[in-house]
Amino acid sequence: MKLYTTGLAATIHSLLNHSAQLLNTLTLSNISLPHNNATISAPTPLPPDPSYFDYPTTAVATGQVKLFSYGPLLNYDDKERAISAALNDVVHHLRLGPNSRIGPELRIYISGNVELVLAPKPRMTWKIWIDAFNSIRMFYFDYSVALIFKVIDNVLGDVGGGWVTGLLS
Repeated sequence: MKLYTTGLAATIHSLLNHSAQLLNTLTLSNISLPHNNATISAPTPLPPDPSYFDYPTTAVATGQVKLFSYGPLLNYDDKERAISAALNDVVHHLRLGPNSRIGPELRIYISGNVELVLAPKPRMTWKIWIDAFNSIRMFYFDYSVALIFKVIDNVLGDVGGGWVTGLLS
C-alpha cells in the first residue's frame, strides 16, 4: 500500500493516467467512473445513487457524505488495505491537531488494483475528513464498489471529495 501526494506529480500522472478527467475537474460533479461491463453485480443491492450519509456516525451530525456514480466491484483485500492506509494517515495527522487543514494536495492511497483519492478543498480539516471517512468506511462494510464521494460540512459547505476506483492495467 502506498500514499502519494501531488508533490510527486510525475509519478502520480503515470499512476493515474486513467483518472485524468478526475484530476482535471474541481467539482467532481460531472464525472463517472469507468465501467467494466464484464463485472458481476454486487451481491447486496446497492443503496440509491446518490446516497447521503450523516457524519459523524455516533453523535449529532455535523455534515454529510454524498456517495454517487457507483462503479464496478473492487478487489476486497486491495480495498481494505487502501482504506487501512488512509486511516493510518488520518490518525497520524489527527495527533498533530484535528483542526489543522489538510492542504490543497491530493491524498492518494493505493493498494494492489484499488486507489482511494481525497481531493480536499482549502477548508477541509483532518477532523472533518476522519468523520466523513468513517461514513465511507461504514458503506464499505456492506459494499465493495468503485464510487465518487463529496464531503459537505453543515457550516463550511462543500469541503472536498474524491473517489475509490480500481486501477486499469
